[in-house]
Amino acid sequence: MKIHLVLVLTLLFVMTGCAHNISDKSLALVDRSITFDRLLENPEGYRGKFVVFGGKIEAAEKRAEGIRLEIRQYDLDGRELPDETAVSRGRFLAVATGSLKISICRTGRLASIAGEVVGREVLPSAGVDYVYPVISVREIHLFSFPGEDPFQTWIPDSPR
Repeated sequence: MKIHLVLVLTLLFVMTGCAHNISDKSLALVDRSITFDRLLENPEGYRGKFVVFGGKIEAAEKRAEGIRLEIRQYDLDGRELPDETAVSRGRFLAVATGSLKISICRTGRLASIAGEVVGREVLPSAGVDYVYPVISVREIHLFSFPGEDPFQTWIPDSPR
């Protein structure tokens, strides 16, 4: 009985250890050659391209077009989990339309985002104008705080 339990637990660990936080359907659209540094240099040059980035939510705002998240970028690991120990290369804006609720987009929450680059927005940050790449969210995975539901992947209502 113990051996059976150990085998089942090992299998579950291996299967969940290899799972991505973003769906295969969304990842198939992503151009992995687009690094965050390259996107920061020329957001308009990548308009229409699909990317996957992640980081920590710094601000969330409900707007007419949907929820706009300001994300401090962190590198992603092999499962698309943001690595807070890495050096952030900057910030980006993610705009989510549909049924995403702003109440779960709390400051400090880690997020992985797959979406389409739709341009740039210039906003003041620490007294200077900062160019934010803007990504239209196709899929977002919000990582839970302790005690919360760990499964919070959101895919917009609109078909893509």
